Amino acid sequence: MQITEKDNNRYMLRAIHLAKKGLGKTSPNPVVGCIVVKDKKIVGEGFHKSFGAAHAEIKAINKAGSKAKGASLYVNLEPCVHFGKTPPCVDAIIKSGVKRVFVGIRDPNPVNNGKGIKILRSAGIKVKEGICGKEAKDLNAPFIKYITKNFPYVTLKMAQSLDGKIATRLGDSKWITCKDSRHLVHRIRQQVDAVMVGVGTVIRDDPLLTSHIPYLASRISTRQPVKIIVDSKLRTPLNSKIFSKKSLAKTIIAATNSAPKKRIKKLLKKNEEI
Repeated sequence: MQITEKDNNRYMLRAIHLAKKGLGKTSPNPVVGCIVVKDKKIVGEGFHKSFGAAHAEIKAINKAGSKAKGASLYVNLEPCVHFGKTPPCVDAIIKSGVKRVFVGIRDPNPVNNGKGIKILRSAGIKVKEGICGKEAKDLNAPFIKYITKNFPYVTLKMAQSLDGKIATRLGDSKWITCKDSRHLVHRIRQQVDAVMVGVGTVIRDDPLLTSHIPYLASRISTRQPVKIIVDSKLRTPLNSKIFSKKSLAKTIIAATNSAPKKRIKKLLKKNEEI
């Protein structure tokens, strides 16, 4: 059967959809989804579920079984060639008998970057890159930023009124946003490594800085982000909610040399990192 460009895009978007299921669970690894297609039918699929778990390609190939022979494999990120928590995916792909591999983007990691594609081609497997490349790149933007710049990918969350305000003259800010947007914020929190706020927010709002939407708990990982407080003089109140049992994730407080030593000792007693 002739596979068209439209088919390739559709299959890759399916792989990307699967990859999204790993958001917030695979860090510092990227999110990856993979499907195996034979005679225009998906015979195997999988996604990288968590750091240290089997890679998407392995799961898809295992589900396809003997049907992988002569099939096409679609993956949003170039298959790996190095040993990490798991063996190289290229070895499993070659062994499976897959004849065509479609890749969203190359792996920006210098350990891999093009090597996986080269090995597959050397084994006689046809490889085509750039299928839904923009979507694949956007999906792993945080990983790409970290691996190429050694710098975090930062998202700014701000609730702002149409006239550019984030609070009233008296400092009241609950709620500018609606219920749906607040749910979105908590969904994002479950996908990031850390949430950072200034000490002013802690003093005024006394937030938990957790993701705590009940109906999401059963559908998304309950993993909580690290809490980072920018507090030059350590004014963070010792009875803040971020230190309570309702907010158990690690807390890091970024201070300066002007922070009182007595405050440092008190916060260290709470096992917080200064």
